[in-house]
Amino acid sequence: MLENRLEETLAFGRRLDVAALSRYLTEMVGGELGGDSLVALLQQYALCDAPLVAPGGRVTGSTGFHLALLGPTGSGKSFAIDDLVRGDPRRGVPAHGLPGRNRYCGGITPARFLRIGAYYSDRAMNFIVPEFNDWFRYPGMVEPLKLALEQRAVRWETTQSTIGPYTFRSFFSVSYNVRDGAGARSGVMRDPYFVALEDRMLMRFQTMTRNRFRAIDASTERLELGEVDFPWADQIRDHLTLTHAIQTGHRRVADRFPRRAVRLSRALYDRLQAVSDELLSRTDPPTLSPRARTRAVRLAASAALVRVLAERTAGPVSLRAPEIDVADQFYREEFAARATAPRRALAS
Repeated sequence: MLENRLEETLAFGRRLDVAALSRYLTEMVGGELGGDSLVALLQQYALCDAPLVAPGGRVTGSTGFHLALLGPTGSGKSFAIDDLVRGDPRRGVPAHGLPGRNRYCGGITPARFLRIGAYYSDRAMNFIVPEFNDWFRYPGMVEPLKLALEQRAVRWETTQSTIGPYTFRSFFSVSYNVRDGAGARSGVMRDPYFVALEDRMLMRFQTMTRNRFRAIDASTERLELGEVDFPWADQIRDHLTLTHAIQTGHRRVADRFPRRAVRLSRALYDRLQAVSDELLSRTDPPTLSPRARTRAVRLAASAALVRVLAERTAGPVSLRAPEIDVADQFYREEFAARATAPRRALAS
């Protein structure tokens, strides 16, 4: 029970922030792979859907986001969104994610998922889906899945039954398999199913570069030889559990720890605008959806939630430089991933 480790968890939380979390993951899997793992764990913090507060005090959004990792088979996507989150005892990888909130959907058809989703309509779950691109190719699935991604009322009719309507309040973390190379990037970006994802999910597009191949090779070797330790796995999981309990008002902690919003800052938007101005000067027409900036903002806010236990106050959590740096890096990487793959505009 976490109650028996409360003081230890609070002590761990006082020294944890997104920079420390990033260093931990980099030591485990290397710099080339650490970014995907960091975003996957930040999504776990974001599942509490903490409110985002503008400088003037108005609530303008929340932290929760869908995550999609795109890239060729074997590029490390499944490790980040599944192995690290739920654990893989066969490979000696302990679970780091939020207990009881992650459901693996491998082998489940999208039609079955829509039925399952109705049973979780009152809970914010995270559904882990390998090969998410296949789901959009089932007949009649595009519109229901779009509604789920937008967290709107889902209704699906068949000749035998009607599912819903129910409100989908959960999130996805998915891998989207594509062939490697600039031509493949251009092809997938012209895919109308990709456009449906791009405007509704935080996306990371990876290619199998020489450095990434070597990083995966080295990480796999270290895992198989038992040379990788995960010393913070239990502490991170406890930290996530307590943070989520506080942010969702769980009865066991509500009287001791107040819920916290995240206060947005002009500094974050100025930084992202500077990135836009710099990179758009080199790319015309733009190859990135304007909604990517909203995803970057949510990523920064999710990174700020890592500090909830370090700041025991009742006010909103303010953004600091390390969280803004995370958003900056994500935004730059998404621009770079599309720079070599111009695409025509497609309606979603």
